[in-house]
Amino acid sequence: MSVIGIHIIGDGIRIAKAQKQRKGIVVIGKADNRFSKGLVRKGVIVKPEKAGEELKQLIQSNASLHASKAVICLSPEQVYVTLCSTKRASGSKERMLIEKEIKRWIPEELSKLAYSVRILEKKKDKIDVAVIAVRQDVLVSYVACCKAAGLHIIGITTVPHAIASLAKGIKQPSLLFST
Repeated sequence: MSVIGIHIIGDGIRIAKAQKQRKGIVVIGKADNRFSKGLVRKGVIVKPEKAGEELKQLIQSNASLHASKAVICLSPEQVYVTLCSTKRASGSKERMLIEKEIKRWIPEELSKLAYSVRILEKKKDKIDVAVIAVRQDVLVSYVACCKAAGLHIIGITTVPHAIASLAKGIKQPSLLFST
């Protein structure tokens, strides 16, 4: 399976493709460029079709990057990460308590976020969770850009997760969201 990692930061784009070899993980292709002026505003790709065309051209200009599948790597400045604790409860009550904690620590409306909650520890009377969130408008614009480039998105991760996965020799990075 041929997969590339796509990292959009500001108005720039970085693409990398790595492969496991005897020596370890080796980057077999990489490229970077800037999107045309006005395509990205406040972290959101405002013209995903045009940005997708530019992304496709960048991939096609480098034979080692040809792939049909991609993982989107979100930059740390686009991602909210928090650790929180709340009382244990059953089912929907516990979810409501976790969402209350998310609202307390992340400065965005919950309805405007895509988020992933990972349970770290369940104790007798409380639960510890890690929350990773990104604004939906950012996420939707990145996915639309990649789809316009003809790529099938297999997952979304953060740059630190992707680097850690490569360092460990994991074929696929730890995904925050899978499609």
